[in-house]
Amino acid sequence: MSSTSNSRRPAMETAGRPSKSLREKVLKNTAKTSSSVSERTIRTAELPKVPKAASEPDVTGCETATQHSDATASVFETPTQELCRVSDIVLNWEQCGVSPPHQIVSDDDSSVASSAGGADRPERKSLLYRTPRRGTGVEMDLATREANHLLQKGKDALETAGNMKRECKAVTHECLQGLYETVLSLADSRARHKYNLEKERSRHAQELVRVERAHSREVMALKSELSIMRSDLLETKKEAKGIREWLGHETLDALNGIKELKDEVRAASQRNLTEHEKTRQHKPAEGKKYDPTGEGLSRLEQQMTSMSNQLDVLRMAQQKLSSELTRPKPDSSAPIREIDVLPTARFEEEMEKPLAERLEIVSADIRVLRDKEPPIPTPAAPSLDAELAVVEVKRALQKIGKDVADLSKAERPPQQEQGPKTFAQVASTPRTPVTPAKGPNHTLIVSSTNPQHTGDNVIERIRDALDLKATGARVDAVRKARNQKVVLRCASKTDLGLIKDQFKSSKGLKVQEPKPQNPL
Repeated sequence: MSSTSNSRRPAMETAGRPSKSLREKVLKNTAKTSSSVSERTIRTAELPKVPKAASEPDVTGCETATQHSDATASVFETPTQELCRVSDIVLNWEQCGVSPPHQIVSDDDSSVASSAGGADRPERKSLLYRTPRRGTGVEMDLATREANHLLQKGKDALETAGNMKRECKAVTHECLQGLYETVLSLADSRARHKYNLEKERSRHAQELVRVERAHSREVMALKSELSIMRSDLLETKKEAKGIREWLGHETLDALNGIKELKDEVRAASQRNLTEHEKTRQHKPAEGKKYDPTGEGLSRLEQQMTSMSNQLDVLRMAQQKLSSELTRPKPDSSAPIREIDVLPTARFEEEMEKPLAERLEIVSADIRVLRDKEPPIPTPAAPSLDAELAVVEVKRALQKIGKDVADLSKAERPPQQEQGPKTFAQVASTPRTPVTPAKGPNHTLIVSSTNPQHTGDNVIERIRDALDLKATGARVDAVRKARNQKVVLRCASKTDLGLIKDQFKSSKGLKVQEPKPQNPL
């Protein structure tokens, strides 16, 4: 009854506590088994002799107790020695490659999962074997073999214990078998974990090798590209140096010439300035008297004659141009066309430019003559020739100014002066006779896709579709025909093609060329 109550008590305690891992359960069952065996041994040794009867001797009980105590001592003496030996071996082993190794004191050092629930339990030595280094499973094989040996010894000890109940033997046998299976499962899981670890390590090593190879390839490619770029840069640098030297050699003469020319211009300007100052400071008594009817006036007369000739030529050109602008065109058609107005301001500027240059030259000559004229304290009376020359010069200048004013105020065409005409002005203007165009006529027949449209509707659609200003095409005549059709006539094949292309891009109109009729 005591053993039954003792066996039920751990089950009740286990049910009340939270669930633990397999390792914690195995270690706890091992500790409880060893403690129960030790307690049972102590109780057996301390049991008093109870006589069965007053007449029977106590020899059998004493012998049984003595045999049980001896057997128990002989059975549990060997596991204690083995535990000490295993603990000494484990202390000398390396623990999974960790350096330096540390002593396994309790479950908290070797298991993270048991650290939370192991605070209330006493510390004890671990019975699990650890491999000395990675990559070998020899020690685990020895551990399973040792576990098998201990299992067999435990079974033999149970068989030799004759005064134990059969139920206790069965429970002990099942516990030993469970411990052996736990050791085997731990060994198998550790082997699988080591295999997966080595597999993952090899995969990482292969991935690292692949990445290193790819990186080395990229580095070599970048190195080759950099070497090519450096060679190209060296060649470009050499070419740039050669071009710079060649440019310096070629432009050296030009730069020297520019420098010499600059020095000459500076010297000439300085010389002219010096001469000008000398002429201003020259006294009238030391030099010759100025002749107003001398060489300067003759040169002025020649220049004015040439200017008048040029004005005559320009006047004739202006008259011709104005006649061309006012003359009606023979090929004017019935539709009103917009006439492009010539830029009059540009034309006047081009016509006045040579005149302004000539006048500037004449005024410059007059200023030079005025500067060269020495100051006369008492102006002498001019002679008759001088007065006549001055009068002729004034008349010529007045004539030139009048011609320039007339040229700037030349008559413009009526279209330019009046601006855009109104509908009443266009209607009141008499029509000019239309001369038939010479050469072949090109005709297009335009109709609408809508049968309800009239000829006027078709003409309106044609006006919307055609853009004669942008294309430059020309339509000579437009007339209505039968069956809501409109006939367009052009003077050239090019105009006909442009108009036909515009009709193709518009919707709602059909275009066709007239077919030649059979004369028979």
